Parts: sequence; structure tokens; C-alpha cells
Amino acid sequence: MGGMIRVQQGAATPLTPIRPVVIWSGQSAQTQPRVEHYLSATNRDAFVRESTEVVNSFSDDPVAMLAENALLLMHMSVETGLPYMTPSLASIGTLAKQFGGAAKPSGAGGGDCAIALFPDPDAEAAFVAELDRRGRTHIPILVAGPAGLVNLPDMV
Repeated sequence: MGGMIRVQQGAATPLTPIRPVVIWSGQSAQTQPRVEHYLSATNRDAFVRESTEVVNSFSDDPVAMLAENALLLMHMSVETGLPYMTPSLASIGTLAKQFGGAAKPSGAGGGDCAIALFPDPDAEAAFVAELDRRGRTHIPILVAGPAGLVNLPDMV
């Protein structure tokens, strides 16, 4: 299929073409202790329900839904006492917002990387330029397109 897809119960649905920007926070994080902390928390039902709603609406407005997901994660971390947002990750989110985008920690949070989305390539380019100016590391990625068939006799 290529691009970014949503997989749910074995069905794959292509998402609106988006280009995520991956930013290194400058510190590593251990995922397992954060996952264990989250799983030991009680009353996660509201967080799971609201997160599911965000995922279901993601393709309608990826930037807004990423911002909404970041807020949900922050509320969950406060309610559970999970050390999720570092100052470095928070500054990445603030910077993304200044350029009309949104960013959230990737995975279990607490360090490592953030993912940012922008409404257009110009905003994304300005954000990346500002990251570079500040000495922040972004990790260039390329979302692959759909697979194609190659006619082997034509390759000779």
C-alpha cells in the first residue's frame, strides 16, 4: 500500500498523505518501566476511550489530532504519576505549535524522540530550519510509496 496506514482488526486503511518529522530529544528513555507504570494504574478506561476517538478521527485532521493526543497523554501522565514529558520534549511541542504544527513524544515518552506534523511543507521546512538553527537533531525519514511490479525481462 505504501504511505502511512491504519491497521485495525486486520484491515488496512490508507491515511491522508502526511510527512512526520522525527526529532531526537537529546536523551534516551527506558520504555519498559513506563509501560509497567501505566499498566499498574487503575481507571484507564476514559483515557483509552478518548485515545480511540482521536485515532478514529486522525485522518480527518492529522495535525489537530496529534495535538489532541499529546494533551490526552499529558493528562494521563499527571493522573497516573507517570514521568512522561521532559523539558526537552515540551520545548519541541512548543516550537512545533509556533509553526502551526503539533508534536508529541513518541512511544512511552520520558525522552527519546518526538513526532511532529505540519499543515503544509513550508511550515514543516521552517520548523526543521529552526531546529537546525537551535542545534536540535531531526531524523530525516521517508515514508515509502506503494510497492510496484517490475517486469524482469525489461531489466535485461
